[in-house]
Amino acid sequence: MKRRVAAFAFGCLLELCARGSVWSASDVLDGDPIDPASGQAYEVLPGYPRYWPGDDGIQGTGDDQIDFSVVGDIDIVVRTGSPVAAPAIPPPAAVAGREALPTGVAGSAVSGGTEIPFTVFLCGSSCYGETSAAPWGYALVSHDMDGLPALVAAFADLDGDGFIGPREPQGSTGPSEVMRQQIRELEPVGRAVALFDGGVAQGTIAIRAALPASEGGLTIALTAAAPTGGLVPGTYDGVIADGPVVTTALPFVPQKDFSRFLRESAEPAAPNTTLYAIVQFAALPTPELGPALALALDGSSPTVDAAVVYSQPAVRAAFREAMGPLASWAAVDEVVLGTRASERRRRVQVVPVDRWNNPADPSPGMVVTVHGARPRPSQPGGSQRRLVLKRTKGRKVKLSVPAGTVDGTTGLVTAERDGLVVATLRYRVDSRASRPKPDVAVPSNSVPTIQEAIDGTPDRNGDGLVVVDVGPGLYRENLVIGRPVVLQGAGADRTIVRGDGWSSVIRVDAPNVTIRGMTAVGGMTGFDLRAASTTLAESRAWNNVGAGVSVTGDSVTLWRTRSVDNRGDGLLVEGASNLECRESALISNGGAGVKIAGGASSGIEDSSMAGNTGSGVLALGTALAVARGNRSIVNLRSGIEASNSSGSQFMANLSAGNDADGLHMHEATGDLVSGNWLANNRRYGLSLYGTIDADFSAAPGMQLPIGDNGAVANRQGDVHVSPGP
Repeated sequence: MKRRVAAFAFGCLLELCARGSVWSASDVLDGDPIDPASGQAYEVLPGYPRYWPGDDGIQGTGDDQIDFSVVGDIDIVVRTGSPVAAPAIPPPAAVAGREALPTGVAGSAVSGGTEIPFTVFLCGSSCYGETSAAPWGYALVSHDMDGLPALVAAFADLDGDGFIGPREPQGSTGPSEVMRQQIRELEPVGRAVALFDGGVAQGTIAIRAALPASEGGLTIALTAAAPTGGLVPGTYDGVIADGPVVTTALPFVPQKDFSRFLRESAEPAAPNTTLYAIVQFAALPTPELGPALALALDGSSPTVDAAVVYSQPAVRAAFREAMGPLASWAAVDEVVLGTRASERRRRVQVVPVDRWNNPADPSPGMVVTVHGARPRPSQPGGSQRRLVLKRTKGRKVKLSVPAGTVDGTTGLVTAERDGLVVATLRYRVDSRASRPKPDVAVPSNSVPTIQEAIDGTPDRNGDGLVVVDVGPGLYRENLVIGRPVVLQGAGADRTIVRGDGWSSVIRVDAPNVTIRGMTAVGGMTGFDLRAASTTLAESRAWNNVGAGVSVTGDSVTLWRTRSVDNRGDGLLVEGASNLECRESALISNGGAGVKIAGGASSGIEDSSMAGNTGSGVLALGTALAVARGNRSIVNLRSGIEASNSSGSQFMANLSAGNDADGLHMHEATGDLVSGNWLANNRRYGLSLYGTIDADFSAAPGMQLPIGDNGAVANRQGDVHVSPGP
């Protein structure tokens, strides 16, 4: 069965699969610069210099190379609508202005949406700007790519600046909130496949993001890619073309290592097939290429085109964090309140949304009632508030808890319409969410970089802490923390630190350091926590060369942290003891979700491990470890794997849909396995090899497998016991 794993990396989630025969160079590659090593055309974005990953073979690291003597030409273009090339390729619809753009409605046609039609053309040797008779080039009428897929991906202009992707704002001298929003635009909002016939591929694409008519709709860009060549039986199961991939302009440096996203047997691509990540984000644009890679939506980018997408009618309400342009308001399903006075309150927006969760124009007289939120003092009547939603941006609600609320208190806020709950918001009081008063803010005229603030800031307010507040934006630094500090960003999706690929993005060498609300991307390691008593909270490690988070110091705490799409393990713990990882997510990493090697008394609780190339949790030679209340699903090895562990506890975990076992124990001694649910794994639910003295129930006395655990629908059996050597 082919795995359906949600993709958390940026990419257009498309499978480069093909139907064809023996490989041969396509006519579309005539005149392209040739790589002398392979004899094939270079894969270069049109109009941009050749960019390759250098000696380490990894894009986005410090040895990446740019060759300005090799510039990509135009081989493929995409147009919105259904124009005909006879024989000249028509101009982008965007050339005539935004008013002339094709329009659609969010969602697929079967869900009430209106899909955007598109046409993909192969371009011959005479392309854009080479002849006045056909200023946008001539279509290549060729049949050597018939049956191969054209892969179309859509990207949204979330900040409304007329471009897709990061570009330095005019006059900018440092990181900015605008840059952060532009990075979010690299995530596709739609994808589709159409098959070539005579050099043309036509289809429609459903877009999931939109804005209502009152906001003018949301402008999106369409891009395209296509594999060339033919099929080789030993290459990707013989269904993926092995020639170079031709693309339109893209807003990022694409991933070229197919093994990063082809995790199981491929299938031929066709319209309406399951799509996988192939034309995928690999690296943030370098300073040399970054601004140039942003896609213009005014028709001046000759290979891509644009459209406008409107929301469906409002059907319910949702909670949003009102920050930045409306299209980028983030959904909020849980808030964590601190125990200090300033942190016991949180403002959220209640907005009308369509069935795809897009902001929508409210219907006349749309009313919701919010229950559970403490009202402002001027609004008597208990914890209930009636809101009339007259605007797309909805109404503001203040959530607060009274002084003295006990740490750990939880609750639920609901929004009801006509007696039905249409939105929910969980809240929790947690002292770990408290943010101390900053001693310095970065960036500023006096302290332009984070490293300078770490190294030189005194305890100005005399509270016994050195606190560095880091504003939203993209920072190109590799940080080394050599003294106790609190480093707090504006949120993991707002404060992003990009490393050089050679070393750790953020390395902690001193004890008693706290890092909160930051993303580490593009380093050898994201967060390298070498010192004792370090806390990493509400942060993200993303797209690093090795591990997302590496821990070698004792008594380290991870809380509400995400480690996503790193090439190594999501969380790597080596020889450290007393690790505490709670409410975190280890997703789609190239190794294990969590790997614990040696050490003792580490705890992984209430966390999620999904889509990792290794096991969800891998414990090697550790003692007294605890894995409790976790969800380990669709990993390419076991959900939980323990080898040579002793005295450890695996309790109340869900392990389902993994490629190997739900829970695999290899020569473990004296472990407690209780209350786990092991389902739909490809091998066994519970697999024991040479394991002795294990107890399979928390009830008094020793219980044999399967005890109080549950196992069902595992492909090779629910329980397997082998005595070992």
